[in-house]
Amino acid sequence: MKLFLVISAAFCAGFILAYLLLKYTIAQYKEELYNDKLTGLKNSIFLDYSFSKYLTADTCFVLIDIDNFKDFNTKFGYEAADEILKKFVQAISGMGQQQTQILFLVIQMLLLVVSQ
Repeated sequence: MKLFLVISAAFCAGFILAYLLLKYTIAQYKEELYNDKLTGLKNSIFLDYSFSKYLTADTCFVLIDIDNFKDFNTKFGYEAADEILKKFVQAISGMGQQQTQILFLVIQMLLLVVSQ
């Protein structure tokens, strides 16, 4: 009987550990899936997943397209362009209200979602 209890306890502990590891792995996967690695902003995959939550009368969408960014990339290189993009995101991050979320769509486009 004691052996059965020990085995049952070990099985339960293993099951709980596996569950917690899976839960952590899924959360980490979502974090990597929904966030742009360069800017740290939520990305277009996140927008696809959560777009309906933003569709309210109190929400405004502002699309920001950085002109000639591809030319800048070509002329000065990706490292310089990455730094410009990070600095631009930092600059506009401090401008909005608390209800403003910035999403990174593609290489040169950002989306501001402003809610009241």
